Amino acid sequence: MTADALPRNLIARETAISIVINSVLSLAFFLLVFGTRAQVAVWGAGNLAFDNVVQAFMIALMSTLVPGMLLHRRLRIAIGSRIAARALASAVAAAALAGGLAAAGFAIFGIDMLDWSHALVFKLLLGAAIAAIVTPLGLKAILRAAAA
Repeated sequence: MTADALPRNLIARETAISIVINSVLSLAFFLLVFGTRAQVAVWGAGNLAFDNVVQAFMIALMSTLVPGMLLHRRLRIAIGSRIAARALASAVAAAALAGGLAAAGFAIFGIDMLDWSHALVFKLLLGAAIAAIVTPLGLKAILRAAAA
């Protein structure tokens, strides 16, 4: 095993765990917020477009913070405060990008309502995609900081 294999394996494992956890949490919060009604409204406070911003923020925050703190503890490096700052920056960026892109897509295609199952699949894919992007970026940044 090469020196890079451990970080690659670690990043792959932590990313897979993050995707699963965030998909399950996305499902739980979707059911809590939207229930099982036949249609899910897209626009307005508390509806799908707004909830995408909240979901993106929280998933990016936790997908950076939790794996980052675990890696920080494992490597015993003194960058804990930078992990929190990076997590917050990732969360703001994800909320703006994912929330904005989703809202733009809904607006461009004139989507005001989604069938419950389509909204659920969208939320699950959104949560998994954010975790898949943010987790490895955060972990790679910590590994770079540890090597410096």
